[in-house]
Amino acid sequence: LLINGSVYASGDIDNLNIGDKQEAIISQGITTALVYGGLNQCVDIFAGSTQSFMIKESGLLYAWGYNKFGQLGTGDAVNSAKPILVRRLNGISINSIVGGDKLAVALLDNGDVYA
Repeated sequence: LLINGSVYASGDIDNLNIGDKQEAIISQGITTALVYGGLNQCVDIFAGSTQSFMIKESGLLYAWGYNKFGQLGTGDAVNSAKPILVRRLNGISINSIVGGDKLAVALLDNGDVYA
């Protein structure tokens, strides 16, 4: 997470949690990709082993990566190389997010917790 709110990721591109293979840069065996760069800055990120999440300034939650078990929270099992809005939490301000191998837990600004 850069100071300008852009998100770069590095790691195993085969799980899609570091972005699009087409845009990745491989240098000295390390794959790096710009995952997000936009006007509405990212303020927090979390990366699991195969999925990643970001919270934008607006408090909206976005997810990308491997989604075989629905761990992105998008209501389907479709993998995504780019951040997509977690629609179920659209309009709800997220404070922080943590998780594990195939799950994520979001703390909302009102104190509620979603998994």
